[in-house]
Amino acid sequence: MAKSPIDEIAQLLTHDAPERRIAAAIVLGELKARGPEVIKGLVSMLETGAPPLQRPALEALGRIGAPRALPAMLPLAGARDPDVRRLAIDAIVACGEEVVEQVKARVPTAQGDERKALDAILARFGDRKEAVTTLLANLEAADPEVARAVALQVRPRIKDADAKTRRMWLSEVTRILEKMKKTPPASPIPVATAVKILGYLERDEGTEILLEHARDPRAPFAVRQEALIALRYVIAKDEARTADVIDAMVDAAEADDRMLAQAAIMGLAAVELPAKHAGRIARLAVHPDPERARIAIEKLSRQPGGEVTKALVEVVAKADRRRGELAAKALEARDDAGPALATALAAETDADRANTLRYALRPHTKKLPPAARKKLVEAALSRLSSGEAWQAHADVAREADSKSFAEGLRELVAKLKRSKNKESELRIALGLLARTEHASDDDRYALASLALRASHLDTRPAMRSGDEGLTQLEALADRGFDVGAALKKDKALEMEHLYYVGFHFAEAAHPLGEELLTHVMKQAGRTKIGKAAKNKLGLASAGEG
Repeated sequence: MAKSPIDEIAQLLTHDAPERRIAAAIVLGELKARGPEVIKGLVSMLETGAPPLQRPALEALGRIGAPRALPAMLPLAGARDPDVRRLAIDAIVACGEEVVEQVKARVPTAQGDERKALDAILARFGDRKEAVTTLLANLEAADPEVARAVALQVRPRIKDADAKTRRMWLSEVTRILEKMKKTPPASPIPVATAVKILGYLERDEGTEILLEHARDPRAPFAVRQEALIALRYVIAKDEARTADVIDAMVDAAEADDRMLAQAAIMGLAAVELPAKHAGRIARLAVHPDPERARIAIEKLSRQPGGEVTKALVEVVAKADRRRGELAAKALEARDDAGPALATALAAETDADRANTLRYALRPHTKKLPPAARKKLVEAALSRLSSGEAWQAHADVAREADSKSFAEGLRELVAKLKRSKNKESELRIALGLLARTEHASDDDRYALASLALRASHLDTRPAMRSGDEGLTQLEALADRGFDVGAALKKDKALEMEHLYYVGFHFAEAAHPLGEELLTHVMKQAGRTKIGKAAKNKLGLASAGEG
């Protein structure tokens, strides 16, 4: 009887020339030939122990699916050649679900690469309970490297699993975690791997278990880290537990264990936090570790919502200068920051923090609503009246509402003039008023008069050149203000003040000098200051002559 073409090709599988055996295996694999002679020939190639022959034979068996070749393929799951191992896994899986029992039988004695390969085979049957049970049951006895490999094999299977399969996985993972909780394995990696798999399932029922591991201060770092990583996905999928998850991650981010803290804070940085919960990470923004604070503030800066704005304002108002400035920078682009910053500044009593709030508020000052502007003006005036730190408040009030601030200052000046022991506050208020665009010459004169009263009245040129009152009176005279009339009506000044001003202007040959000296001479008569005024007039006239 004539041989079929398949039989003739199969005979080449045992040919002395390796290249013919390889070519035959490739062709038969493409044809998916399943005859006994084909399987026998391919097995003979596996038994050579030569990877160049084993690889094409295994690839062909993977295409064919040959349970009869299992006894020859299973040992190759632990082959030294990585391509042989990979192809052996594919070929064994191609045999179908019946391989699960044989793989299970080999797992207890397998080690190293073979154990990883067997776990990978079981993972490929992730919809079969017996495969999952075996895979997880042996997890607690696995060495760390094998345990990590299990997670890698399992993930793509779980990703494509239906709801029923995920429930089965959840039940088995929960069971093995409970078992390892009672009898902890020597290494934490098996528990960490089970927690990682639990996270892959993304089931609401697993959230409480993940939280338990994440919060457990006695749990090893590897376990808590995997729990924290898994919880990131809960934030997006389980709204009811989002607050608990964020709090657990923040707790870990505050931990003394820097590696755990880094895992937690990087997890927080990687997820989109719901606006209503974003403020929960605000306490990290004031953490003693500057790097944790920086990351938290940057995260907050990218989150929308009024709660986040309030949290950032809280950092500016209560944290140290470095963190406050970071938060202030984050607030620049937030349109809703102005009113909250204005409220914080109005209530702030610390000068340094007030300055930081001023810096944060500056980009928003012109857009503040009337109520916020009014609050800032009132706060600035109150602080000026009491003599407390006022610089930042006054600066912002002037920029927010210059007219109202000037009006308020004018009322404050009138009040301070009637008060005792308030000269310092009066001088400050007048100085601020004089520098506003709404100041009148009368306001500027009041400031000059106050400065003149504080002068030493030293007529030496060097002393007069630095006299603030004289400088201000010169500016008023240049503006056309009747300085002479104002000085003569000023009941707070003595003849000595008028003589001093007259002396100064006379030295400059200014008409105001003669006017004031004449007035002093007439009013003071034969007193010492009156005679001094007369003598100075005479000298001035002689100089002109």
